[in-house]
Amino acid sequence: MGTGEDRRRYIPIAADRVDQLDENKLSAAIFPDSGVTFFKDSEPIELSSGQRLFAYIVINVVGAIRRNSLILVDEPELFLHPTLEIQFIDMLKQILFRFASKALLATHSVVTVREVPADCVHVFEKGDDELILKKPPFQTFGGDVQRISSYVFGDITVSKPFETWIKKQLSEYDSADDLIAALGDDVNEELIIQIRAMERD
Repeated sequence: MGTGEDRRRYIPIAADRVDQLDENKLSAAIFPDSGVTFFKDSEPIELSSGQRLFAYIVINVVGAIRRNSLILVDEPELFLHPTLEIQFIDMLKQILFRFASKALLATHSVVTVREVPADCVHVFEKGDDELILKKPPFQTFGGDVQRISSYVFGDITVSKPFETWIKKQLSEYDSADDLIAALGDDVNEELIIQIRAMERD
C-alpha cells in the first residue's frame, strides 16, 4: 500500500491471507519501530494511547499463547478506557477458550470484576502476620458496581470526603429535610438517602 518508500511500510494482515505472508519478505520490508498501523477507508488512522495499548496487549497475547497456557496480566485498566476494558476482557475470554487456557489478572477495576463470575474472583487482604484470601459472598458477574467496590476493594471502610461534608452540613442545618431543600437541584437520589441515613446515625 502507498507509493514510493511508503509502499514498503504497510503489509495487510488478514485471516484469509496469513498463510501467504513470507517471513523473509516481511523482515526486509517492515520497520520494526513503526509498530502496527490501522486503516480506515484506506487511510492510516491515529490511535489514542489507550487504543494502542489495547492493540499491543491483544497482539502480544495472541502471538505468545499456546494450548494450556497461563496468561498473567497486571492491572490492564491503568491505560484503558472502561469501554476498552470490557472489550479486552471479552476478547481475552474468547482467546482463552480457543486455546484451552487460563488467565490471572491483578486489578483494582470494578469494571473488570463485574465481567467475571464470583468463583473467579479472589480478594487478597493483609492480616497482622499473613495474607488472607477471600471470595465474594455474592455473584460479581453482571453485579452492582457499588456493591463490588464496597466488598472487593474495601470502599466501605474508607472515610470519604463527601461524608465529611454531609456531617458538617447537617451540623449547620436543623434537619436533613432542611439540608436537602437548601441543595435544591444539586442533590440526587443517592445523596438524599445518604443524608437521611447519616442524620439517623
